[in-house]
Amino acid sequence: MANLSVTDIRPVEVKKQFTAPAGVAISKGQMVRFDTSSGKIVLSNAASAANARVRGIALQTAIAGQTTTVVQKGIVDVGNALGALSYDQDVYLSNTDGTLADAAGTTSKVAGIVVPGYSSETPDKLLWIDL
Repeated sequence: MANLSVTDIRPVEVKKQFTAPAGVAISKGQMVRFDTSSGKIVLSNAASAANARVRGIALQTAIAGQTTTVVQKGIVDVGNALGALSYDQDVYLSNTDGTLADAAGTTSKVAGIVVPGYSSETPDKLLWIDL
């Protein structure tokens, strides 16, 4: 399993999103879940089933206590993070907090699918999130 490096994120077509306070520091492009005690969003990971309850991908960086917007359903551009993957390939939640991967972690959780974006002759690789 190789982790994917998401350094930037841009919404392309958002169908469902929410805004909530962060319970920890969150960087844009990280996968998040709700903390069962505080109700705030925290980082997801596939190391255990309890932490793999991914609810979306953060659109902005936030420190603990700040709000961030999370895409639950839609298409986002994550820059070159998907460059080595094929179209229609599943993208998984990694065992590393907030990170995407090209293969399943300890708990297999599909976080998205690589889809083409036709803004040029050669389609971009975009991430379709449907959580």
